[in-house]
Amino acid sequence: MNEAKLQEEVPQLLRSALPQARIQLRRRPHRPTNGGLSGPDLIAEFTVGGKTKRLLIEVKVPGYPSSLLQVFQTLQLAAKHQRGYPVVVTDALSERGAQLAKEAGVGFLDLAGNCWLNLGNIYIDKTAHVRRSRPPTELRRLFSPKATRVIRTMLETPSKPWEIVKLAAVSQVSIGHAYKVTQKLLQQGFLVQEQRRVHLREPGTLLDTWAQQYRIDPATMQSFYTTEAKDPAAVIAHMVQVAKDRNLICAFTLHAGASLIAPFTRFTDVHVYLKESLSDNLLKALKLERIEFGGTVHVLQPYEEGVLHHLQRLNDTPVVCKTQLYLDLFQHPTRGREAADFLRREHMKI
Repeated sequence: MNEAKLQEEVPQLLRSALPQARIQLRRRPHRPTNGGLSGPDLIAEFTVGGKTKRLLIEVKVPGYPSSLLQVFQTLQLAAKHQRGYPVVVTDALSERGAQLAKEAGVGFLDLAGNCWLNLGNIYIDKTAHVRRSRPPTELRRLFSPKATRVIRTMLETPSKPWEIVKLAAVSQVSIGHAYKVTQKLLQQGFLVQEQRRVHLREPGTLLDTWAQQYRIDPATMQSFYTTEAKDPAAVIAHMVQVAKDRNLICAFTLHAGASLIAPFTRFTDVHVYLKESLSDNLLKALKLERIEFGGTVHVLQPYEEGVLHHLQRLNDTPVVCKTQLYLDLFQHPTRGREAADFLRREHMKI
């Protein structure tokens, strides 16, 4: 559906949202405001409790977050010069788009039945099931394993502007793949593009969105018993030495990793990412014994190579990057959320 056809649907959308109100709707010619932006597409007026309300309506198709950000700017400027409440009407609004609209103080309506209007004495908040089915697909694509290499790189340096070529090199992906990921981030309103560089618009919101989607797959983790079980520090030191002697790629995470970077709580279990497969010979060197249940040493297979990018090191002990550490802690049931919040507040600052 194009914008002209969607404008024809606006009266019905307003009647559905405000069934008791008598609404007068008129089109307004696009005239430049003092800021150089054109005014809203439509103006609607209705009376409730003896008071007349005015809606300044902009119609936008498709309702991608990136295009909505421009609409919000138009509506916010229009609201400064005209008395009225800004509203965007689109075909289908994602949860991300709805979040951005609320942050901007802009109401919204869409064809799926989603509606949010905050007019003081009138507050309407309707969420249609249709919208709930769309974002997971979008987010699965955005946070696909290889795409997260790019996102992880940007979150590690949240204020840094990036040229695509450099971003691709640091993330160890092709230029084409880095471009596709940044385009998705731009579309979702997470990036700002200025000339030939991009930088994060809301790094904290991007991290929150990823954390809500992220889970450690239990199938990637094996648990073991060790004779050093009562001394996690000794377990870590021994594993670091074996990894060094055998030229292994590993990195500690969860509370073991946090204890080295942002200590928050006492811990007994050691979690470590290890790129190499666990042969019997390696297990013997690590002093680990297979058990059917329990265990205090947990070895994780990285779901993607990017998990081991941007490692932190404390006295030669490798720890996953701050972003990965936050993600792992955030979903961990044993005081993980608290430790993640501490890490974010004290070390990530986003």
